[in-house]
Amino acid sequence: MTFLDPKQQKEIMDLLILSLEGEASYEDMYKLREILNSSSEARDYYLKAVIASECIRRIDWDAKDFEIESDLYEGISIQMWKALSLEEKSAPTIEIPASVKEREENEKPNEIRKAGPKTSKLSIYSLLLSSAALIFLIVYAYFVPPGRGIEAATLTDSMNAKWADAASSMDKGTRMVTGNDRWLLREGYAELLFDNQARITLEGPVEFQILAEDRIGLNYGKVYARVPEAAVGFSVYTQNAKIIDLGTEFGVHAEIGGNTQVHVLKGKTMLMAGKTDRVNMEVSQGSAKKISGETGKISEIGCRSDYFVRVINSKSNRIWRGQNKFNLADLIGGGNGFGAGRFDFGINPVTGELVSRETANRPAKNDYKVVPQNPFVDGVFVPNGSTKQIISSSGHVFQECPITQGIYFTEILNTPDPLDGQRILLGDIHYGINGNTCLFMHANLGVTFDLDAIRLQLPGTQLVRFQSRIGISDTALRDSNADFWVLIDGKVRYKREQVQQKGLLDTLDIELSDTDRFLTLAVTDGGDPDARELPDGFIRRSIDCDWGIFGNPVLILE
Repeated sequence: MTFLDPKQQKEIMDLLILSLEGEASYEDMYKLREILNSSSEARDYYLKAVIASECIRRIDWDAKDFEIESDLYEGISIQMWKALSLEEKSAPTIEIPASVKEREENEKPNEIRKAGPKTSKLSIYSLLLSSAALIFLIVYAYFVPPGRGIEAATLTDSMNAKWADAASSMDKGTRMVTGNDRWLLREGYAELLFDNQARITLEGPVEFQILAEDRIGLNYGKVYARVPEAAVGFSVYTQNAKIIDLGTEFGVHAEIGGNTQVHVLKGKTMLMAGKTDRVNMEVSQGSAKKISGETGKISEIGCRSDYFVRVINSKSNRIWRGQNKFNLADLIGGGNGFGAGRFDFGINPVTGELVSRETANRPAKNDYKVVPQNPFVDGVFVPNGSTKQIISSSGHVFQECPITQGIYFTEILNTPDPLDGQRILLGDIHYGINGNTCLFMHANLGVTFDLDAIRLQLPGTQLVRFQSRIGISDTALRDSNADFWVLIDGKVRYKREQVQQKGLLDTLDIELSDTDRFLTLAVTDGGDPDARELPDGFIRRSIDCDWGIFGNPVLILE
């Protein structure tokens, strides 16, 4: 590598000091520009001199931060000179006075001249903006830890969050600043939106620093980043690695023991790690790496799609870890779609309220009731088919709804406890154990889910399919007769009428498009007459033992 001799270094330093002190003349700035254009060694030395002068001025800069930032030097210097080149091309032409040209021609090549008198301030400032000032601003933006603090991110949401500094107000909308201060989220979750539109989710316990509007330092804990195209280059720093976004969604776990894990769920990242031999490598979608805190060695590990909290929503008290199945029965039980719902709990089809199970034959008007307590459930109804059957808050109509007796026996339920001593069974699956859930819809009942509301809670995902097993429970006590319906925006996508056999009927796999809004599930009574008398004198209702089951009803996410 070529180095500048001491005389050249002194010349650059003298001119730098004059410019920083505001004493540089036009000739001084022109000379500095010529020197910087002469060689990469001169530019490197000038850049380091600017950094050094700024470090001296800001003596609260700790060594650790300097090490982190200085690692960027090589890459940033290339960007800096590209920016300077662009500025050069677009900058207005500046005429050099004839007297200056004559003096330059008469000067000896190695002659060092004392700073001369100032010329026009406008001329000096024009040159300053096109060279030294531009360099300084870029250096300042990338290298100088802003001790005074620059606002760079906003706290957009939090759930059950407990911050280390209880005296600080950490409400939604709080602006977070760069600097040496470390933020400690002891428990709970928080979401930050950086000014460059990168969005990150933090899971406590986690300690971090805001380094810049496109960088976060992670001392320990988990962070998940969703980076739009406009924010490509967003970076996460740990004690032994740097992860630079190349258009991604990725998670980073900085373990307290010093190890770092990187899981890339979409796109790819650049990983920079290693203690003695620095390694730069791309980590692509579906891959994960572990960097040893002791040796810096990089090893391949399994990429876990549910390892990080990706999305939080304090209004609905929901978090999402990237699961690819959203359970509709769980929603009916007051859950979040991922297993938090209560069994034997559901929605009253007449009032739209969340309630525990009741059992009694009850008549109902043909009304559509919205469910304000559950943002994902648009509404519920008891179909009778004798009048126009509204099945969504947007007025969609169930045109093919058969005429029914307009009575129902129990609520729309999430996985009821054993009925008449019998656990719900459909085919070979008992519901309520081993993670199996069901939507219990004893005729006559209907429910409509708002797919757009679900999409809003899971940004970056697509709802691609609805899947479920359907049939009349094997454990129904007597003969049954029921109809099964699935509708999208009022249009029938599946129907089976007058189903009398017990057990598994079908396995549904219905494709969904991005424009589909309302998913409606319904069970009707099969057209049986009501209050009919059997030979043994028993009076049967039209809905007797119509134990309609949607087993493990889920939306598939991508």
